[in-house]
Amino acid sequence: KLAEKASISLSGLYRRSDGDHYTELDYLDYNEEGDLVRSVKRREDETDYDETKEVNVNFEKKYAQKDRKWTIDLKYMLSGEVEEAFIEERSPEIGYVELDQRTFADELQELYFFQSDYIHPVGKAGKFETGVRGSIKTLDLKFTLENQLTDESWEIDNRFNNFLIYKEDIYAAYAMYGNKHHNWSYQLGLRAEYSNISTELVETGDFNPRDYLNLFPSAHFSYELKKKTFLQFSYSRRIRRPNHWWLVPFFGFSDNRNFRSGNPDLDPQYIHSMETTLLKRNRKGSIMGSIYYRHTDNNMERIIFSDDNGFTRSLPVNLGQGNSIGLESNANLRLKKWWTVSANWNGFYETARGTYEDVLYTNETFAWTGRFNTKWNLKKLYSLQSNFNYRSAANTNQGRRLPLYSWDAAASIDVLNSKGTLSFNARDILNSRKRRDIVEGANFRTESSRQWMSRSFTLTFNYRINQQKERQASGKGDFDGGMDE
Repeated sequence: KLAEKASISLSGLYRRSDGDHYTELDYLDYNEEGDLVRSVKRREDETDYDETKEVNVNFEKKYAQKDRKWTIDLKYMLSGEVEEAFIEERSPEIGYVELDQRTFADELQELYFFQSDYIHPVGKAGKFETGVRGSIKTLDLKFTLENQLTDESWEIDNRFNNFLIYKEDIYAAYAMYGNKHHNWSYQLGLRAEYSNISTELVETGDFNPRDYLNLFPSAHFSYELKKKTFLQFSYSRRIRRPNHWWLVPFFGFSDNRNFRSGNPDLDPQYIHSMETTLLKRNRKGSIMGSIYYRHTDNNMERIIFSDDNGFTRSLPVNLGQGNSIGLESNANLRLKKWWTVSANWNGFYETARGTYEDVLYTNETFAWTGRFNTKWNLKKLYSLQSNFNYRSAANTNQGRRLPLYSWDAAASIDVLNSKGTLSFNARDILNSRKRRDIVEGANFRTESSRQWMSRSFTLTFNYRINQQKERQASGKGDFDGGMDE
């Protein structure tokens, strides 16, 4: 305790892991008459090592005035990953080694993060909130591909030998004000954000710096039609940044005929969102229905290219604009004191249009998603949960994405006077969480199925030292949806 109503906490994380991965692929090559002309077997043995260090400092001050609060959050994170793989490709009919390769990737990420928020009540129902946020992130990645020569020496493939330096500095400040008059309530906000980003490929001398200043306004209005029934309208401008794997240009070469990579020059996409919602609350929960419209600039999409041999490359690019209009319904209900359920359905019509390297890509589709979750809490010690998700088929800018569904379940029990929790998780029980796509281009057609992780079962034990089971989340103002997504 620093003072009567101020507190500071310090936490840290250290995580280390290593693993071995084995991949085996079979290629069957046919001629135009449909005759098998060659089969190829490709094997990859990969080892990886990961290490993460993280330190967090959190400060909170509560004032004598109700709901007035000031928070500061500091974070430092350093993580590294090393991957090394040996690849062998053979043609069983002939019996000779066609290709031996090895890859090496050494990645280091460093992050400095700062955020401060201040909340000040105004009158009986009003609230003013302001804050600042900053992050400084660097990513260094050295990657190399080598081919073995006939004399068993190794030769670097300069097409896939480079050193990526990615730097991302983001600084933001926001202010929000909200109040209520009779049946009307509103909240207005504005966030300013400055980004300074650069990507450099050292070996090839490619350097792409860019910086930009963006404003993100938001407005939310609500009218109480009758007790606990609300009509709401909202507008916001948001940003969606590419995640780590969409930026790294080197993914691995387990499948050299279908190469997936990131794009270090990928820019974020910007979204204008408008939504009208009817919300009904009662003692058992809430039911909501809404209609929305979204316009997207700098669409981030993956496109696939094919060469004369039929080998493909998948690359994320910024691809023009997109528009979508949809209906969404959501229900969160407590059927019993110990039993809660939630369900969501979202159906939308979407169009997109953009040009990349003088090729026009268009898309028009209707799709929907659904989710159902149920949870049982028994005697405050036992918890059971089941979750089912479904995503319908949809058209894409180069073909069609097939349906995807999955079922997860979990159970937990508190032990040692509620200081410890024993949890069991079953992920993808039906082993069905697979992305399946059909892609067509001017000179190719591919059908693919990818599964990031197969069905898994996990047993974990957590023990809390002088800590509550859950930490109350503090308001982080208008930064939601404005940083990495």
